[in-house]
Amino acid sequence: MIKINLDELSEKYKINQLSKIPLNIGGIYLLYDIGNELLYIGRTIDLSKRITSHLAGKTHTVGFYKEFKYFRFLPTNSKIEQKIYELYAINTLLPKYNAIDIYDKVEEFVKTDEEIQKERFAMFVVSLLKVNKGTTLGLHTIREICSNNNVHIYNFFDEVVQKVFKDNKVQFNNQKFSI
Repeated sequence: MIKINLDELSEKYKINQLSKIPLNIGGIYLLYDIGNELLYIGRTIDLSKRITSHLAGKTHTVGFYKEFKYFRFLPTNSKIEQKIYELYAINTLLPKYNAIDIYDKVEEFVKTDEEIQKERFAMFVVSLLKVNKGTTLGLHTIREICSNNNVHIYNFFDEVVQKVFKDNKVQFNNQKFSI
């Protein structure tokens, strides 16, 4: 039996305390906002480099990286351990931006690749809207930004896309989106 223990997570550090991360060590990491809400959980073979990349906006979290104010980490010995701990932490702690790896016990099914891609597209749009909070973005603008970032564009009114939008309080008015 596998025993997973998140009690071994580091203490919470401010983002200016990156020196607290051991160099050349893999593991999982947790990123929080100013109000201590858990935003994102990830895994990596190099904690220091990956967390630094997130904090600099050089990852897929570019749409919300400025929200990151604190981090915690848990060093692990292997990629398998990292994946197990990451999935367990995501499904136990339910971070705000890790929608794809959450397994719903009520709906025990596997998502199709297309559903996953639609969710990723929708989360990209949500990230754009959060970065531009207070500003509405039209369909054409969003399509252009997606195209420029090699993000496949799906129907904005697709059921999967709409669920992500609803969960993130995306509003649509006069051909424009906002949060």
